[in-house]
Amino acid sequence: MILNALKIDPAATWRKPWRWFTQEMLDCCRPLEWVKQNGITLAEFTCLAKCNGLDATTQYANQTTFDEFEQAVNDCTQSTDQLLAVSYSRASLGQTGSGHFSPVAGYTSMNGGMVLILDVARFKYPSYWVPIRALFEALIPPDSSTGQPRYVLSFPSSSHKH
Repeated sequence: MILNALKIDPAATWRKPWRWFTQEMLDCCRPLEWVKQNGITLAEFTCLAKCNGLDATTQYANQTTFDEFEQAVNDCTQSTDQLLAVSYSRASLGQTGSGHFSPVAGYTSMNGGMVLILDVARFKYPSYWVPIRALFEALIPPDSSTGQPRYVLSFPSSSHKH
C-alpha cells in the first residue's frame, strides 16, 4: 500500500496499463514462500522498503514515549510528505493472529485520540479506528521471532527514487 501510495514504479505491469505493486513483487529480502510460512520481522520490513527505493526510518516502542508516538502519528497524518506503518500485536487489540504491519491513514484527537488503520489483510479486518493509547500498547509486546519490541517505519515521500 505504501509503495503504491508513494507512486513508486514497480517496473512491471500489474494489469495493462497499470503498474502497481502486489505482494508477489516483494521478493527481495526473503523468498516469498518463506514469508508466506513465517512472516517477516521489522528489520525485514525495513529491508523491503529500502530495496524498493524508500528511505525508511525505524523506531522501536522501547525507545519512545507515548507522547512522542502520538506526535509522530499526528505529524504524519497532517503531512503530505510522509507515510507511516505500524508493526503491532494483533492479540493486544483483541484480534486474531500475532504480529502485523499496516499503514496509518488518519488521526483525530476526539474521544481521547483515535488512529485509522488501513489493514492490509482486508479479507480479515477492514480499515478501522483504534484508540491511540491501545495502539501504542500493541507496539510494546516483543516480536516472538526476534524478542524485540515493535513500532513504526516512516517513509518521507521525497526520499524515494524516481
